[in-house]
Amino acid sequence: MKFNIDQLTPELQLMLALLSADTIAIKMARINKLISEHIDWDSFWRLINRHGVYPQIYELLNSLPGGLVPEAVMLTLQKQCHNNAAQAMKNAGELVRLVRIMEENGIKVIALKGQTLAQRLYGNIALRTTGDIDILVAAENLAKAEDILVSCGYHEEYVEQRLTARRQDINFRNAHHSNFLHDERKIHVELHWQLCYSGLELPLSEAAKLQEVNLAGCSVATLADEPLLLFLALHGSMHSWVQLRWLYDIVMFMKPNSGIDWERVAVLAEQLGISTIFRHTLLLANCLLTVPLPANLSAAIKNDGKAWKLAELSLLLFLARERKFAQPTRWNKVSCWLKDKYYNLRLRTGWNRAEYLFMHFRPSYSDLQLVFFSDRWYFLYYLLRPFTWLRRSVMRQ
Repeated sequence: MKFNIDQLTPELQLMLALLSADTIAIKMARINKLISEHIDWDSFWRLINRHGVYPQIYELLNSLPGGLVPEAVMLTLQKQCHNNAAQAMKNAGELVRLVRIMEENGIKVIALKGQTLAQRLYGNIALRTTGDIDILVAAENLAKAEDILVSCGYHEEYVEQRLTARRQDINFRNAHHSNFLHDERKIHVELHWQLCYSGLELPLSEAAKLQEVNLAGCSVATLADEPLLLFLALHGSMHSWVQLRWLYDIVMFMKPNSGIDWERVAVLAEQLGISTIFRHTLLLANCLLTVPLPANLSAAIKNDGKAWKLAELSLLLFLARERKFAQPTRWNKVSCWLKDKYYNLRLRTGWNRAEYLFMHFRPSYSDLQLVFFSDRWYFLYYLLRPFTWLRRSVMRQ
């Protein structure tokens, strides 16, 4: 699959060059050429922020010869990275606190992404951008885990989804996590009870082994490397790879010294029914960030026509999204939206595709917040949905 990088802005080319898995000589030749021509450093800063890769970019820029990057740019990135490091340490401490409290109450907690992933892939929790804390508990422990979060000072952010018994049941079946916020500490927690995206589920209770990651002197359980890689591929794909940091995580797993058992990953992906999604993820990483495909999987990847088609759609969507941000015209926004929906539809097959389409007719959080219907009249939300969708679409324009 060929990708014409010359159609990208110099700033986007520079970001990809810095993050690429090319040899030092090839990488430096590309970087020197781009910087010597012209880089809009304000645009570059906004770009790496939007893609959530500024900690990695700052470390890579720091390794370049002095004078290539304006000092003001480096100082801005340095300050931003310090802030991210402080937040990462705060989140890591809070994650450890919550894990200890829940395990004292008999609840096994699995950390997803976040600080455990940063420690596993980069050896430093500050080298990955920090968002919320994602934890997974067994569905039967969900109510107890929610009570513990409340006792720890958190409150649920979208309570309108679960004000009645019917709403709670619908939320449990259709969603995969609840959102909690600690107002004083400014920390968000996503409490997961399954790993499922619009009908595509990763049944980790059956397939996953766990590993322990040391955070602040405490062992925190997370997914073993092979199911973790599949979870990241599924997560990134379901979110249309809107941030390059998710793909860069995949690249880190694809490096020769990562220790991944690729045969096990392939077998596990086949068992879970996500082989094509997994292969298209590797193709995308290979195309955008030039990381070599695993040798023992290259034949299967090359023969998977749907994986190639999905990777091509991903690249078209990537380009459309960058055009939308560079020139936010109405057509660019509509074009990006249509490509995103088509890509997500092609990711799925059979009933999962119907489930994805039906998802767009379900009442959203804002619908539930706009007007209250009792359980008896809940079906009215479905009748209201087209009008609220149209209202939001007009307001966005």
